[in-house]
Amino acid sequence: AVVSSRVRGIISARQQRPMPTEPPYIAFVGNLPDGCVQGDLEMIFRGLTIKNVRLIRDKETDQFKGFCYVEFQELDELREALSFHGALFMDRPLKVDIGGEPKRNQPSNRGGSRGGRQDNRGGRGFNQGDQGNRGNQGNPGNQDRSQDRNQDRNQDRNQDR
Repeated sequence: AVVSSRVRGIISARQQRPMPTEPPYIAFVGNLPDGCVQGDLEMIFRGLTIKNVRLIRDKETDQFKGFCYVEFQELDELREALSFHGALFMDRPLKVDIGGEPKRNQPSNRGGSRGGRQDNRGGRGFNQGDQGNRGNQGNPGNQDRSQDRNQDRNQDRNQDR
């Protein structure tokens, strides 16, 4: 598969993120076909120094979601990568934009603590596991949580007596 006809200067109606002034220099690359691998991105951005490629996969099915984040060594390389927006890869127009910090470094609205205790012993926080984790390794299954919760209740009852 060959990347064809790079289209430069496409004007987008949406607000673009500001160009970073210091590393990491990350590009969002979207509208990628199923089965895309790191080597495909290295081929698309041939001639640019890629530090890292993060292909985004569904946490439950491990299926590729059609987008990734590519980190470049230098700011000029990120600028060059942005010129690939609209270029065809396997008959699909690429979406290339400035990528943000990875989610694991940003505050999340997805919870964390599931509530604390009144006796200042702290709550049982929700273990989100490692962001690069696949499957449920790092997150106990519902059955394990239920057993842990029951054990905590029994310990609380015994301490209250």
